[in-house]
Amino acid sequence: MATYNHLGYNKDFLVKPLPLPKIKKSLLAPLIKPPGNEIKYTHYSVVVNTKRLLPLMSAVNIRGEDFKNITRTGNEPWDFSDQIKEQYQIDDRFYGADDSTFDRGHLVRRLDPCWGTKAVAKKAEHETFRWVNCTPQHRKLNRNGGVWFELEQHVLENGVKDKISDISVFAGPILASTDQFFIKPYLEKDVAIPAAFWKVIVWRKQDGNLYAVGFMMSQLDFIKSKLKKNRRSNSTGEDRFIG
Repeated sequence: MATYNHLGYNKDFLVKPLPLPKIKKSLLAPLIKPPGNEIKYTHYSVVVNTKRLLPLMSAVNIRGEDFKNITRTGNEPWDFSDQIKEQYQIDDRFYGADDSTFDRGHLVRRLDPCWGTKAVAKKAEHETFRWVNCTPQHRKLNRNGGVWFELEQHVLENGVKDKISDISVFAGPILASTDQFFIKPYLEKDVAIPAAFWKVIVWRKQDGNLYAVGFMMSQLDFIKSKLKKNRRSNSTGEDRFIG
């Protein structure tokens, strides 16, 4: 019996190949051990934008029939990824500022990669607590009752859990050149906050074809008071990162 490789996003997970989108390499933080830019953890991969220091995109495989509901203990520590340099990662010195305006928002949801054996599922859950998998999301978007939270719940509870349904999920913040800076700097540098996030869900039907649905959600109304007025990131390239 073949051994399943649990490391990173698997493009053949839905049988019909679904490779990661091609992204301009100049936008991505390089791995410490080259070649490449894809940061791989159990059942998911993520790439980090070298200018914004935030994840540009994540991709995760979710296997419904093998799902394990790993209970959260609370106060889990977030850690730096050892796959890229710490200079490309924003840590709690940002998220703990200004009365914790932003949640430590999982880009790959904590439970999404939790399938397989119990040991594998626990390892996967633990590995979602990496700064490379974290985005600044306002609590009204990210927490119970928020639209992003409700979407994530719907995907897992109605599309995967307790069913023989497999899906692959791609997600990321929209890193636009029009994003405004947070009112407090991080390590003496301004941080441009993404105003919106996107998510694409892909599944395979019995006809053998892949189907997808996409969502985009804004948090701008929640964060306006925490942004520097009339100051934008003036970054280039992030609006058109697919190349």
